[in-house]
Amino acid sequence: MSAEALSLNPPVSSQSSSRDMLSPAQKAAVILTALPPDAAGDLLQQLGDEHVRAYVDATRTLRSIPHVLLEGIIVEFIDSLDGGDFNLSPDSAKEILLKIMSPDAVSEVIGEASGIERTVWDRLNGVDDDKIADFVMCEHPRTSAIIVSMLSTEKAAEVIARLDVDSAENVIGLLKEMAEVDPVILDAIADTVKAELLDRVNADTTAPDEVIGAIFDNLTDRTRDPLMKRLEDKTPEFAKAVAKHMFLFDDIPDRIEARDVPILTRAVNQKVLENAIAFARSRGSEAAEFIMEKMSRRLAEQVEESIEEMAELSESDGEKAEADFIKELRRQVAEGLITLKTRAD
Repeated sequence: MSAEALSLNPPVSSQSSSRDMLSPAQKAAVILTALPPDAAGDLLQQLGDEHVRAYVDATRTLRSIPHVLLEGIIVEFIDSLDGGDFNLSPDSAKEILLKIMSPDAVSEVIGEASGIERTVWDRLNGVDDDKIADFVMCEHPRTSAIIVSMLSTEKAAEVIARLDVDSAENVIGLLKEMAEVDPVILDAIADTVKAELLDRVNADTTAPDEVIGAIFDNLTDRTRDPLMKRLEDKTPEFAKAVAKHMFLFDDIPDRIEARDVPILTRAVNQKVLENAIAFARSRGSEAAEFIMEKMSRRLAEQVEESIEEMAELSESDGEKAEADFIKELRRQVAEGLITLKTRAD
């Protein structure tokens, strides 16, 4: 979901008053929406079903967030981070969310309202089906059957559907004969699941510098530059890592293969493409002509004609078009349609 898919209802007149009208949970939803879908999905998956429901509930009252308001919320979040210690593991997710949500809201979202921590089995239900299937296929059939029996009915069905034929038959056969499991054995299996699956899944979450870099992609120069300077002053190594993961419109000539430009420009909304090219030209970016030269001749002619007839573009509209262009680029990279060249140090 893109940030433009969220909006205040009712509309308000100023950025600061708009932020004040948003609940902590809604701010958290906006932060998540500012991330690339795969990064947001990683975080939601680590928090589990409760957070997914809270995220959906928070977006029900929103439609579309003005870009300037999005920036304000992101700045509020980034500015609250302490020295760049930003971690997306489940154990620290609560600490991260506390920066933008009240303690009660965080407890409700994570499912710890009474101080009761989520069990291994609760957490397992939030893990990707394929990862669970790969894990149980390497376990003893009885252990696999016990693990599957601890999943929700829907989750168990999805996992079994991903097993090879022999493993699926073994699990189903043992499930039919499943008796009450000795608590000692169940605890031992839970420890194995935690150590060999859950902890490894947690370690595989999106790197913090990559997430912050993706968030910075959504900021305009006037907002991003002071924040970047602040990061450089406080944690220069982390700032350098973040910079490597940022992708700005001006990076396109150095990071995109010429052969991939036609693929990218065919997928971008044409109005977004036209506004992005027009704005990049107005500020002297080499990316504009690089894209125009590498896209199909027919599309380039259409874009050129539209730009000639276009009224003067505002800075905010131009920046939004460039940001939308980059979002489509990141989507295609995530799906493996195009590949970025390594950024030179």
